[in-house]
Amino acid sequence: MKRKMVTLLLLTLVGLIGITQSAWAFSDTKGSTYRSEIDGLKKLGIISGDKQNKFKPGENLTNAEAVVLIVKGLKLNIDNLRFIKEPLVKDYFTKAKDKMWYSQSFIIAQYNGLELPKNIDPSAKITREQFAHYLFKGIEHQGEYMFPAIYISIHDEKDIAKAYKDSVQKMLITKIAALDKKDNFYPKANIKRGEAAAWLYRSIQFAASTPTMPEKPETPANNLKLRHEVNAVNKEVNEVKITGTVGHPGYGLRVSNIHFEGKQAIIEVELVQPDPDRIYPQVVTDVTTSTYVSSGYSIKLVEKS
Repeated sequence: MKRKMVTLLLLTLVGLIGITQSAWAFSDTKGSTYRSEIDGLKKLGIISGDKQNKFKPGENLTNAEAVVLIVKGLKLNIDNLRFIKEPLVKDYFTKAKDKMWYSQSFIIAQYNGLELPKNIDPSAKITREQFAHYLFKGIEHQGEYMFPAIYISIHDEKDIAKAYKDSVQKMLITKIAALDKKDNFYPKANIKRGEAAAWLYRSIQFAASTPTMPEKPETPANNLKLRHEVNAVNKEVNEVKITGTVGHPGYGLRVSNIHFEGKQAIIEVELVQPDPDRIYPQVVTDVTTSTYVSSGYSIKLVEKS
């Protein structure tokens, strides 16, 4: 009798373990190379399947899916910004539509440095180099991480767009992405949903386990010589192009906050530090950034101190 009870208990435990192991699994990821990372994102509540509990890891990812995935996975937001009018995605992107499932994520991406092109098509398939760039820019926006001073040799590097090369290198250095056995990256190929999920999951792990660089002393106020130019986007919204003078082209500018006093929009601008692993010519340079403000407001720039 005892043997039967023990056997029944063991079978029950085995059954429970099986249920636990499969509870987070999609019905179509069993044979996927990226199954563990996909399941990890599901556990975190970042992704979910369709009505048949399928993730479709072998299908191409769209721009809209990519942006939503990055914004949600990296917990990007615009909570520190105040808007007089509700920001609309059409104010920033010519082919994106308002009140779509991706609209808010596109707006958040705009203010979190993902560097999406203005003519990005939400329904178009996204390439491996594009996803690598947007994802890395999202990581970079969260903090200044320390990267090993190494260079990864890529067999098809000539096919990578110049604007994306640094991002691809960083993704490979951190082992978030990888080359194939012939050291190819295939930058122009469309990225599959499964691999994109894996890159995102590894990015989350990287950000959680990698120390950021020590804070550097604040740049003395008023040395950026900030100025701005206002251009109408439409009747209600103006683009404010902000220019500052820096010591060399490795520096950048970022809008850190916008608040309003009466009819004046006060834009706080901070200096973005250069990549410590790169060498820049020591030439005084003008750098720019942009933001958007309701057309009814005058502009005041404040250097963040």
